[in-house]
Amino acid sequence: MWTENQQKAIDAVCADNIVSAAAGSGKTAVMVERIINRVLSGKADIDKLLVVTFTNAAATELKTRLMNKIMDALADSPNPDHLNRQLMLINNASICTIDSFCLNVLRNNFYKLGLDPSVKVADNAELELIKNDVLNDIFEMYYNSEDNEFLKIVDSYTVKKDSELLDLVLSLYEFSSSLEGGVDDLNMLKNLFSDKRVWQGFFIEKAHRLSRRAMRYYDRAVKMVQFTPEYSKVHEQLCFEKGNYENILKANTWADMHKITSCFEFPRFVLPKCMSETEKEEIKAYRNDGKDIHKGILADFSVSEEDLL
Repeated sequence: MWTENQQKAIDAVCADNIVSAAAGSGKTAVMVERIINRVLSGKADIDKLLVVTFTNAAATELKTRLMNKIMDALADSPNPDHLNRQLMLINNASICTIDSFCLNVLRNNFYKLGLDPSVKVADNAELELIKNDVLNDIFEMYYNSEDNEFLKIVDSYTVKKDSELLDLVLSLYEFSSSLEGGVDDLNMLKNLFSDKRVWQGFFIEKAHRLSRRAMRYYDRAVKMVQFTPEYSKVHEQLCFEKGNYENILKANTWADMHKITSCFEFPRFVLPKCMSETEKEEIKAYRNDGKDIHKGILADFSVSEEDLL
């Protein structure tokens, strides 16, 4: 029933074991069997084990599987009292998500920690509200203090409202939460990018990469019209627009990138009547895919080097 590696994972007696396998390979079944073996052998009661899952649904499924396994074993067990006891204990077993387990620890020890006994885990909607309230208070504090650096950032990143800057700060917060070192790692990145050659080079390389992608779209459209004389004007325009991206590939400074992206031209696109509707739709799709890439590049280089922070 079990593979050699699965059996090793079930029988392993050492304290620390890592089981790494693809989805659907039987990790949960191996975990259930490992737990059941300990429970049936009397080495541990089910409520003395901590079994942590990522989701509540996974915890429910795991608990159900364990309950079914115990009930199956009960029919042939020489010691039904032990298994009946496990069935009673399983409802109180710590088979749950990590946040549910931590919440249970807090509630059981609230009087030691000085917490409200009704403490709960905030849902995503509540967390978003709390984060926005805190950030709005921080912004208000800086507005009232008339901090020059803060006001300079507001002028650089906002037009009429500061909602975009608020979203940017929140996204940086979320990003820092995903880093092992948190804010310390974010500060390290800040110091790295304080050298404008580093971050300007990053954006220039990104623009080059996007330009090559746009040119591939244009190449597909050009290929459809290049050998048909009636499509010569379409061919000429597609090559002209592709040339915008070829110019980007030649640019290696912020000033040149700002100048080139600001001067992009996309003339009115007219396809000949003699072209089939299928060809028209396909050529339009390729051109639109290539053309739309300019929006992202322009957003990165919309500010001149003199106006950069």
